[in-house]
Amino acid sequence: MNDYYSVLGIDRNATDGQIKRSFRRLAMKYHPDRNRGNERWADNTTRLLIEAYKTLTDQAERMVHDSRLRRSEQRDLFLFRMRQKR
Repeated sequence: MNDYYSVLGIDRNATDGQIKRSFRRLAMKYHPDRNRGNERWADNTTRLLIEAYKTLTDQAERMVHDSRLRRSEQRDLFLFRMRQKR
């Protein structure tokens, strides 16, 4: 699962303005027109940024994302602790 907060380089309590500012900065940086020779990578990165922006600016989708992210982190912590016990 992608952590859209990490994708945009923001905190989990970021405001809509912070999300928008970070998205615009990264979209310009990774735009395919600015990354000649790496168009495919830049296109995929830009698509991921757009997906993150759309998810985090829609409050309902953001709540679902946060819930899934917490469950994923809890699962990872559980698996880490299980490996420690061996």
